[in-house]
Amino acid sequence: MITGSTAAGEPVPLHFQFSTAAQSEDTQRVNTKMSTFFPKVKGKFGTDCEKEWLVTVAMNLKGGMDEREFRSCFLNSIVPLFLDAEVVPGKRVIMKADSGPGRMELGFLAEARTLGFIIYPGVPNTTAVTQETDKTGAIKTQTPRNGGKKNGRKMAVGEPK
Repeated sequence: MITGSTAAGEPVPLHFQFSTAAQSEDTQRVNTKMSTFFPKVKGKFGTDCEKEWLVTVAMNLKGGMDEREFRSCFLNSIVPLFLDAEVVPGKRVIMKADSGPGRMELGFLAEARTLGFIIYPGVPNTTAVTQETDKTGAIKTQTPRNGGKKNGRKMAVGEPK
């Protein structure tokens, strides 16, 4: 599951990445069209008014974000949120990402720039420190041994154990 948020605090619509060995859509165990049944994410992003945005789903052999999948996720899930992005001051979008595959690929970075996006990849192996969502625990779920309770009360998401 890929998550994130904007500088304004809006949650970016979720992206689910599954593994599959299927060679065609007919033989996949998970149908990518299932995302139409997920709750939508409300946000303004690069539009004039708040809209509802669909969760996205993709699959590849390992279920991870390789160069191809990262580019696809960027073009199909992030770019549509900011249709007003341009290569002019005040219209550019800076996207902070982890340091996974494809984040430093020059062809991709150049393509993103022509769309008005500046990709800011993180330092390798520092995601838990440099990614704000990981650091605050805003998205992570915690399941301590005491059934989700701390001092006899229910824990808030992201609250230290």
